Amino acid sequence: MPIANWKTIRLRLLLARRAFHFALAIAAVALTVIEAPLSCQTDQQPIASDDCNSQLADLSPECQATPSTLSTIEEQHRGSRNAAGAAGMSQTNSSSRQKELLAPSAPSLVPGADAPNEFQRFAANSVGKILPIFGASLFQRVPTTFSPNERAPVTADYVVGPGDEILLRVWGQVNLNLELMVDRNGAIYIPQAGNVSVSGLQFKQLPAFLKSNLGRVFRNFDLTVSMGQLRSIQVFVIGQARRPGTYTISSLSTLVNVLFASGGPTAQGSMRHIQLKRGDAVVSEFDLYDLLLKGDKSKDARLLPGDVVFIPQAGPQIAIAGSIRNTAVFELKDEHTVGEALKMAGGLASTADLKRVVLERVTIDHQREVLELSLDAVGKAVAIREADVISIRSLNPRFDRTVTLRGNVATPGRFAWHEGMRLRDIIPDKDALITRDYWVKKNDLGFQPAQEKPAVRETLRIAQDDWKRQDGTVRLVETGLETKQATEDGADLGDVDGFEFRSQGRDPVQQTEKKQPPREPIKTELGGAAPEINWAYAVIERQDSEKLVTQLVPFNLGKLVLERDDTQNHELHSGDVVTVFSTYDIHAPLAQQSRFVRLEGEFNASGIYLARPGETLGELIQRAGGLTAQSYLYGAEFMRESTRREQQKRLDQVAKEMERDLEQTAGKRTTLASGADETMALAAQLQSERKSVEQLKSLQATGRIVLNFDPTDVSVTKLMTLTLEDGDRFVVPSLPATVNVLGEVYNQNAFLYEPGVRVADYLRGAGGLKRNADKAHIFIIRADGSVLPKHSASPFSKVFEAELLYPGDSIIVPEEILKVPFVRNLRSWTQVIADLGLGAAAINVLK
Repeated sequence: MPIANWKTIRLRLLLARRAFHFALAIAAVALTVIEAPLSCQTDQQPIASDDCNSQLADLSPECQATPSTLSTIEEQHRGSRNAAGAAGMSQTNSSSRQKELLAPSAPSLVPGADAPNEFQRFAANSVGKILPIFGASLFQRVPTTFSPNERAPVTADYVVGPGDEILLRVWGQVNLNLELMVDRNGAIYIPQAGNVSVSGLQFKQLPAFLKSNLGRVFRNFDLTVSMGQLRSIQVFVIGQARRPGTYTISSLSTLVNVLFASGGPTAQGSMRHIQLKRGDAVVSEFDLYDLLLKGDKSKDARLLPGDVVFIPQAGPQIAIAGSIRNTAVFELKDEHTVGEALKMAGGLASTADLKRVVLERVTIDHQREVLELSLDAVGKAVAIREADVISIRSLNPRFDRTVTLRGNVATPGRFAWHEGMRLRDIIPDKDALITRDYWVKKNDLGFQPAQEKPAVRETLRIAQDDWKRQDGTVRLVETGLETKQATEDGADLGDVDGFEFRSQGRDPVQQTEKKQPPREPIKTELGGAAPEINWAYAVIERQDSEKLVTQLVPFNLGKLVLERDDTQNHELHSGDVVTVFSTYDIHAPLAQQSRFVRLEGEFNASGIYLARPGETLGELIQRAGGLTAQSYLYGAEFMRESTRREQQKRLDQVAKEMERDLEQTAGKRTTLASGADETMALAAQLQSERKSVEQLKSLQATGRIVLNFDPTDVSVTKLMTLTLEDGDRFVVPSLPATVNVLGEVYNQNAFLYEPGVRVADYLRGAGGLKRNADKAHIFIIRADGSVLPKHSASPFSKVFEAELLYPGDSIIVPEEILKVPFVRNLRSWTQVIADLGLGAAAINVLK
């Protein structure tokens, strides 16, 4: 055969093989695509029915999980199983070996389960609030202690059933250690003994029963029986439950366990007639009130597979409110009288009014009526009906046969009233008017401030006794301080109480005083420990029993206590209130007030003085010995507390107004900016102005009053008419020798005062004004506190630079805040003129 034919055949075979492989790949892909929808439909088929969403869905065969979907659904419900397990009521199979039953998802809360029922809203119209259902709070936060403990030993009456694991241990003639699972038929398999039926037996019967069965095969042995993994059971909670549905729970669970798992009854459900049904019989009817009021759980029954917990509608209800231990809505069962109802509510509070109890009732013809009862034997025997609302009033807070003393007294309170009682019976002497706060503050004055350092003092003493050693070093004995070892030739010893210690060979220790933080001054204020008593006025407040109006009976406290004036010793009536005022409560005349004035500085006897009635500042200075020869009245400072408060109020008001004006004009000023540079400059200016406002808000007023002394005055004649107030402070400095020049000058400094030297001379001495100085707003702060600005200088006789200065004066040169460049102003005006020209041209064209 020719070679060309062989090549053709090989090429065709190669193409055919490749086509075959390609066809196989296409077929595999097609098969995968066809099988995918079928598997999806198979997985979704068991849960496609809408009937599986009902409360009893697990009873329907079409809603049961098939083996093919078991792993998928188990994965979906893993989270719900963990959550239920934390509450002790697992809704999955508790046995890892048993997969026949699969727990449903957690039943959801019934819509409106927590909403108040109709009777709660009805009772709220009478008591003013929604009363809770008695016992409902027990289910708001379910504690885990109500769930069964899976690891706890089973009780003797536990009934063995399919799914339970029995642990059997046998020793003697034969040794066995078996874990036996009860099968569906209720039997277990024991090697060499065969199947043994144990279903239905109680746990206490198992040892004897199994020993009897093994005794047929073995001899001389003993055994023990215990329970291993317990089975899960499925029960139903229906009726008026907050979360009705199917629950897969432990076989140790009881009726109370499943009640807590389901959230308890709703507001419409019964708390007293909860039924446990098994088949067509009611096994137990549980009353939650027995558990709540008596702690009785005797009717709590163990659950079996298929049990139904039914919560019916609530029975007759009443409401009890007011001064009672448990204010709530109660369900009636065996209670028929008011006394029994109050006992069910926990009894009356200690503040209850036994003479007046209001009972609101709905009559037979559906009308409402009100009954008033007294809680005696007759009142407690009154029958109660459904929808009754019982309101127990509290005691009247009125005190009978009492007199009240209050105000600036030692012991305010109530006193027992008796016939013929008078003011002096409750205010016998002056000691009855000294408040407790006065003694507390006075006792605090005896404490020494915690500023002394005994360890430091001890260190200094030891250093002085043992400062020099033979080797030329200084040693400090350890006394709890952090010290440094000294060496020769000026070694640093550290700082001790503000001094620096250095050793210079064998020379004595040199003490160099160092700057240390200022200490707080010891408190030496006089007066103010307690408010001053208003001796001129006190009052008796009395209520007229006939007209029920308040009457005031004033009396003079000073005459009553100090002068023992019987005309002021008024008779007291029951219910009177006696009030003693201080001078802070009612401002007394200035002559009756205690005025403490501080004289500081250049006085012959500086101190704190109690001003006499009508005494002026000048008279007080003369009484204090007058001024010294070095006093400088022109620079004296007179501070007053009332003036300080008024100044601070004005300062705060000005700062608030400036802040408001700044924020109102900030937007307008920004819109007028013609370019980016001007906008940035305005932003910087606004920032600076805001900072100035913040600084103004932080200023604290001093309360200083300018006295307008002449620089040469040495007499206090001008002060002879200045009246005094409590808290006044007058400071007279010594004659200063300097004048201050501050602000935008080249050399801020204090200059020696020279008579006849003027402002211009001191400015030249300070190097002159800087380029950014605001020349138009230079001002002088005089030593007496007055201010002389440059623009207020007389334009005729003297100019500002020619003003004479006196000792203690200060020249202030402020900085010019903002300078608008001439070019920017010229550009702005050019733009305005150009706009006007364009406007005029437009009008001319329109004509």
